[in-house]
Amino acid sequence: MYPSLTLPALFSLFATLQTGNALVLKDDVGKLPALGWNSWNAFHCDVDEDKIMTAANQIVSLGLKDAGYEYVNSECFFLWFWDLECGVRIGRRIGVIADDAESGDPTAEEVGEENMVWRNEFVRAIDDCWSVQSGRDNVTQQIIPDPVKFPDGISGTADKIHALGLKIGIYSSAGLKTCAKYPASFGYESIDAATFASWGIDYLKYDNCGIPSNWTDEYVACVPESTSLINGTCPTTSSSPPPGYDWSTSNSAERYRRMRDALLAQNRTILYSLCEWGTADVWAWGNETGSSWRMSGDISPSWARTAQILNENSFDLNSVGFWGHNDADMLEVGNGELTVEENRSHFAFWAAMKSPVIIGTSLDTLAPELVDILKNKYLLAFSQDSTYGGPATPYKWGTNPDWTFNATNPAEYWSGQSEAGTLVLALNSLNETAERQIVWSELPEYKKGWCENFEVTDIWTGENLGYVPGGINRTLNAHDTMGFIVTQKWGSSGSGKRWN
Repeated sequence: MYPSLTLPALFSLFATLQTGNALVLKDDVGKLPALGWNSWNAFHCDVDEDKIMTAANQIVSLGLKDAGYEYVNSECFFLWFWDLECGVRIGRRIGVIADDAESGDPTAEEVGEENMVWRNEFVRAIDDCWSVQSGRDNVTQQIIPDPVKFPDGISGTADKIHALGLKIGIYSSAGLKTCAKYPASFGYESIDAATFASWGIDYLKYDNCGIPSNWTDEYVACVPESTSLINGTCPTTSSSPPPGYDWSTSNSAERYRRMRDALLAQNRTILYSLCEWGTADVWAWGNETGSSWRMSGDISPSWARTAQILNENSFDLNSVGFWGHNDADMLEVGNGELTVEENRSHFAFWAAMKSPVIIGTSLDTLAPELVDILKNKYLLAFSQDSTYGGPATPYKWGTNPDWTFNATNPAEYWSGQSEAGTLVLALNSLNETAERQIVWSELPEYKKGWCENFEVTDIWTGENLGYVPGGINRTLNAHDTMGFIVTQKWGSSGSGKRWN
């Protein structure tokens, strides 16, 4: 992208380092990427307690709980679109003349629908998943759960989830209304945080819709997702920030901090998942605000979209570590027309990047081979490693020159250190069968000092290949990934040791 710069310099340029103090919660909540299930990709807003409990029971019966999955989340609707002028993705915003509702300023209901501004709407929102649309309780000002979908209330569902040894998550937005025009939490942070805690909620996904017009940001950070952008670069527009702008001072950062503070005031630990979409450069302040942060627009069950997100995230992985994770969005494993090869590549890279791994499909109809992908012990162990918090990162791009921003052919060769050894992945990003070769001497871990006394384990078959000199060469189907755990060995006992 910038051939005059060295590879390390480019990584420093494109990947934002974690800044500020990380949000550290009790009992190590949020230290590692969240593992769980979310209703949205499978059911959209056609969700109720029966579907939630079916999924929860399947998490147990399929062995997913034993594999580490613990959160069961009810999701709302997330909407995004393209700004045609500059190719920067902007979330749909509700512009209203209101401020903090708890301070006595006008609420969304007082302003009225006719005074809300809807910008460049490409698709229609649909109903929220768990609350009633008519408003809050007149006395308590709490959001009211839908009594038809959740006859025992959210707290009743939470009790059932907890009885299975699982945790429950819920959704709201840092605006006056959600994307589907249901009550959201801006101005009601203290009330809603206390309500969620009283219901037994363990996880909050916090979206970015319904922003009051006087709380929108002065600038918009570039999220280079548009394939029309030249090599992933962003044009300068009237919304571009000046050089050195501190995004932690933005209105978006403040809106999300308010809910963080409200959650921290509760006598219950609730994992806080920011769904800010990256438009306010969330990497600059997300780590001190929440446990994870969305770094892109929505995923969809297609390889093209999966590759786009993988490409974008590959430039932002220095913001990932213990207590803070880029959220590449929910898994689409089992959805759409993804091939088995695409499903396992999708899962492998989400786990390797240490994104939250949130299943998003109907578990009661999921094919056994896809369940096996979701339970892959090598990838889950890497994701949940308690010694090494960093993700796998690209060490060679493969199809393209190194550091090429390409939404179709992202970086293909990745490695990352873990307690079990070094995870090495090689992707065939092409739409046809192709050969890929991993060369040990190209690995950053090798260059740190590695003698050729090691063993290689295939992450998909579990086969111990023993000592493999030079590297590994394989023919891969379109969009498939080969992966290995490489363990340095010492002496004759065969005990595994990390490369260092």
